[in-house]
Amino acid sequence: MEDGASDNLICSEIFMKLKKEQAETNCDGKEVFFYTVDNGSVSFTACNFGCTLTALKVPSKSGKIDDIVLGFSDFEGYKSGWDCFFGAVAGRFANRIGGASFYVDGKKYNLEPNDFGNTLHGGGIGYNRVVWDSDFIETEEGAGVCFTRISTAGEQGFPGELHLEITYLLNKQNELIMRYHAETDALTPINLTNHSYFNLKGEGNGTVLDHILQINADRILETDEKHIPTGRLLSVKETPFDFTSPKLIGTDFEKVPGGYDHCYCINGADSEKMIFCAEVFEPESGRKLIVETNQPGVQFYTGNYLSGITGKNGHQYFKQTGFCLETQNYPDAVNKPDFPNPFIYPGKNYDKKTVFKLIF
Repeated sequence: MEDGASDNLICSEIFMKLKKEQAETNCDGKEVFFYTVDNGSVSFTACNFGCTLTALKVPSKSGKIDDIVLGFSDFEGYKSGWDCFFGAVAGRFANRIGGASFYVDGKKYNLEPNDFGNTLHGGGIGYNRVVWDSDFIETEEGAGVCFTRISTAGEQGFPGELHLEITYLLNKQNELIMRYHAETDALTPINLTNHSYFNLKGEGNGTVLDHILQINADRILETDEKHIPTGRLLSVKETPFDFTSPKLIGTDFEKVPGGYDHCYCINGADSEKMIFCAEVFEPESGRKLIVETNQPGVQFYTGNYLSGITGKNGHQYFKQTGFCLETQNYPDAVNKPDFPNPFIYPGKNYDKKTVFKLIF
């Protein structure tokens, strides 16, 4: 397909419109592209810089189209504002690793400490800051974009070379499907997630405290003052963290110092099958987001560190103007043998999937 051109693709019995545009500026000598996939009702745009979901446009109950993910208006915004992780992939190991180190077969691996002595989202040069190879893809699940790259042994301090493939797909059921696949030549940890901030009223339209949330989790991870898990799992019953039944995000918000930034342990989590993870409803727009995954945990985060960042269309993003539901393995699982296994082996691939179903 020619850069900047549009093309059409018949996929899953519906007419899918695809568009590829080259960014004005290259990054580290590599071409940066924005891909748009439109099923006639819902569309998404993604960039191969950080596998970033830059737009997700969804109708309201009255038919008004809004972009429901926070982000920037152009590539330069994403390049300079990488530390916001708006819509980007986090890896090689998403979330936190305590002490910025771990052991494999008795050998210690030291990582970059970029979060109070710990490693967050892979360190200072995470997967969100590199340009991936990319192209359109059509599968039985839908049409979308496939991102690939090789993460060499020693990158970010991790052992093992990874061959990575991340795919974002859209289908006629208005499902945004994110697939994560990796193969390695040596034992290594991996934990990938997408770090999109959602506001179902539309980005830039106030806080998300009036959204109604349900999370399929009876327990959360206990953490210390630096957000590192202690190893204990705590019941959410009769606490501000209880979203087992639908509840306004803001109901108990003042009882949570700093706001929500906690890993919920998904009930019935199964790496072989998809499990209901969460549901979010925004009454004014009528939009609903349903999340399913085969990951064991989900980090619920309410944008507590947003501090007046200028985003799309000049909108100012402050605290609680977006929420994240980052499906993933438990943070610091590399140092917690009782947590779900975060390591993959040669011949044993990493395959994770998350589905964001949009209802309006």
